Amino acid sequence: MSRVRVFTAEWCAPCKVLKAALEAQDDFEYTLIDVDEDAELVEAAWIRGIPTVIVCSESEVASELERFVGTKATVINILEVLNGR
Repeated sequence: MSRVRVFTAEWCAPCKVLKAALEAQDDFEYTLIDVDEDAELVEAAWIRGIPTVIVCSESEVASELERFVGTKATVINILEVLNGR
């Protein structure tokens, strides 16, 4: 699993915006986790709202963007910061 984990759902409109921005990033590694399909991981990660982006350093959570709603440009800017650009 990559160090960036994105918790989403098919029915979530802000998740679709985030997913489109992620797909446009060819050199950015992330793992999409559908909250409706992986309830055990959602519970273990204490996910309470979506979309939620969790950035891990080695084995612990370094930062979290919870219930993020924004434009595609805003998402891309945040992803660039997370990716160390």
